[in-house]
Amino acid sequence: MTETNGTLDLTAKREQTIEERERARRQLQAELQRKKAADYRAASAAKEEQLAKARDRKLQERAAAFQSRVSSCAEALRLEEKRDAAIQNRQSSWEAKQTGKILQTVVDAKAALLQHSEQLCAVKTAAWESQRQGAAERAARRQRDEELNAKRAACIRKRADEKAAAAQASCKGKLLPTPQAACGDPLLAAAMSAGTMQVGNGVVMLRTQYLAGFKEESKSSYPTVPRLDVNCPATIDGTIESVSDTCDASLLPALFNDVKVCGKCGKPCAFTMDMCNSCGTSLAGVDISKSENVFSAFLFGVKLAAKGFPYTISLRRETEEVMVMDDLLQLTPCHLNGIPKQYYIPDWRYLLLAPAAGLKLLDTMEAELWEATQPFLRSEAYRKSLIRGDVSDEEIRKNIIVSFNFPPSQFQLHVQWVVPPLTPFQHYMAETRNHFHEGRGFPMTYVRKLLALGESYQVQKDTPVEQIIEHFSKKGVDYKTEWTEWHEKVCLASTLNLQNW
Repeated sequence: MTETNGTLDLTAKREQTIEERERARRQLQAELQRKKAADYRAASAAKEEQLAKARDRKLQERAAAFQSRVSSCAEALRLEEKRDAAIQNRQSSWEAKQTGKILQTVVDAKAALLQHSEQLCAVKTAAWESQRQGAAERAARRQRDEELNAKRAACIRKRADEKAAAAQASCKGKLLPTPQAACGDPLLAAAMSAGTMQVGNGVVMLRTQYLAGFKEESKSSYPTVPRLDVNCPATIDGTIESVSDTCDASLLPALFNDVKVCGKCGKPCAFTMDMCNSCGTSLAGVDISKSENVFSAFLFGVKLAAKGFPYTISLRRETEEVMVMDDLLQLTPCHLNGIPKQYYIPDWRYLLLAPAAGLKLLDTMEAELWEATQPFLRSEAYRKSLIRGDVSDEEIRKNIIVSFNFPPSQFQLHVQWVVPPLTPFQHYMAETRNHFHEGRGFPMTYVRKLLALGESYQVQKDTPVEQIIEHFSKKGVDYKTEWTEWHEKVCLASTLNLQNW
């Protein structure tokens, strides 16, 4: 029992020792755990402190860098403001200098202009004085010439009356042959060399003379042939300028002419003319200018001319292809113009580009012009008053003066259709070579002969008509021959044969 109790005591002591050791181990382990935790916390705190210090340093560095950039920007801004101020100062200085230069230039220009004006005034004054003296001399010379011409004219009239009376008495009213002037007066000899003509009541007069006009009591009996009763409103309420402001640039050449405008009657004449073919005034010294193309205005239906008068047409006939109207400056009571409606053809030269088509167009135009003439020929009063004797329509047709002008006064192809007889003054103008001029008047017969050759000839605006004449003369069609025959047998003889003045 005792031995058993001793064993139990040893076992209890051993178990107690084991528990104590286990307790001590656990305590030691707990102590180690606490120490590790404390070390971990200390290490974590140290690390956190280091990280915080590092963050603080970075923040301080960033703040310092930002502050440095701010300082740099401020410095740059100050430099920019300083530079702007310098530029502004330089610009102000430059503007001041430029203003000074401009003012000086203006002052110099005004001074030069004043000096030029003074010189110009001096030149004009001298020119005016010279013109005044020249005008006085010309007036005196003109007066002397007028007195001398008056004396010569009186002598010519006296001798012409004597010779005409003698001729009339000898031929009893018959048309006299062309006499040769037998007197010694050169003026009378020149006048008589043109021959004589017989007018109303058997009166014989020189071909270089003309009847001045209708007597006042005869004007009311003058026969007229009414135009077509057509009244159409204008399609363009404006002038040719209104068309040119809105049209395509290619159309502009069709709207205006190159002309010389007569200072006396205002007629636009061809730019090659030396004398107005309306009133006979000299065109010497008249500059070439632009005028409205009247025919284009008619075709477009333009309402007004630039001068304000209406563009009304004395229409005689109109088809889809041709418009026929009274000439604005008639040479005879039946003087018509025919223009094509479907084409812009500046003048007759351009027909040479297409000879066959050109001939066809002329056939159409002449047919319509002849048709437009019929109301005149059907008027008994017209024929009885203007045409001498019983003349057939066929004979009248052969004597119609049909031609083109180059350069024309209106740059749209138009046929001049002049039914004889011319009025006395216009016949006088033809006798003295102031109508149907050689080199400007081109007979229809001549143009047709050129086209009949069938040769296409390249024509530009500046192609000289003399070049065309020379070219086709080598082909057998001579202009001078054609013009001379036409001028003598048609332009002059038609009136002499038909007139009933």
